[in-house]
Amino acid sequence: MENVLPVQPFQIEITRTKTATITQLQSTGEVTHHGNVCINGETICATYVYQFSPYKLTYIRTHPDGTVDGVWQEPDGILPTLFYNPEGNPFVSIIPYHPDKEMEISVPLFHREEVPLPKGNRPFTGHFIGTVPEAAIFYDKDAFTPNKPDKMMAVTFRNNQVYKKTNIKIPAPAQNKVFIHAGQMHLLAREGKTWLHRQIDAKGNISFSRSIAAENNYVREILFLSPTQTSYLLTNSKGMLEIITLTPDGQHSRNQVFDLQDDLYNTWTPVAINADTYVTRFNTGAGNGWIITREDKLLEIYYSKGNQGYKNLITGELIPLPYGDTILSGLNKTTAYGYAVICYPRVGKTEKNNTLLVINRTLQ
Repeated sequence: MENVLPVQPFQIEITRTKTATITQLQSTGEVTHHGNVCINGETICATYVYQFSPYKLTYIRTHPDGTVDGVWQEPDGILPTLFYNPEGNPFVSIIPYHPDKEMEISVPLFHREEVPLPKGNRPFTGHFIGTVPEAAIFYDKDAFTPNKPDKMMAVTFRNNQVYKKTNIKIPAPAQNKVFIHAGQMHLLAREGKTWLHRQIDAKGNISFSRSIAAENNYVREILFLSPTQTSYLLTNSKGMLEIITLTPDGQHSRNQVFDLQDDLYNTWTPVAINADTYVTRFNTGAGNGWIITREDKLLEIYYSKGNQGYKNLITGELIPLPYGDTILSGLNKTTAYGYAVICYPRVGKTEKNNTLLVINRTLQ
């Protein structure tokens, strides 16, 4: 296969402040963000750059110190899904051009010289959620059909190439939250008036299951889940952020940690930046941001509401940005306690955005 091609369609400006390092990438044409992943402590973003005709899938690699270590163009492919194998090597699923059919291939992001063009398959609609020792795991649930079974895809590898993709239907209940830690995969879903906690392997076999009396508690995200250790779950009541502490014997309690004073709209899967520390991004009707938690404690909360940038609502520190309103589109770990936030300016309906911002910060 043909390798990705080095290009440089961006003007790059790096701003270093006491709170964070901000990398601004600007193109003469439109730029859109299509996923990101951490590889060897650096952030790789997939973007479409419309400076080219037609637009080109373009990858950007950013160091935690803000420098851009490379920009590459995909020779033939769109609709990227970045992921990595259990050894941490970067891969991407793309759909090459074909006049009659839409087939997805999954290939190494770099060093493709000796990789034959793989046979395509129907695109999997789920998200990459992490790895277990034998596979990369993707998971899909249908938010519009609550009772439709969840689906999982396990991707196995040989000689740093994709060997096999296995699609698995997950037994009911559906709408599971998924948590991978220390090579183990856990599911958590509502089942009547209980939570059902299950542990499964890459083949979909269930090795552990327990029901936990839940009353009406709604779980937004899993912060940590284990059958033998204390677990932590993120929830909310309107704008009040709460963490549920769950013991191995099924006892649980709620701890109110912060009142945003704005109803929470969405949260995204927490990202581990250390063994017990997680970053969770969120949005409301008034802005967006992220929280950092450790067990049942809130360490930091950054929010864009009313700020030109992101303000730590605990300390008052500001990560200043050159734009008054930004959309937060991605977040990943970098180094230990370090993370990168990807965002871009909000523009009018008739305007095209040409800027991508990568914010690098380390929890102090």
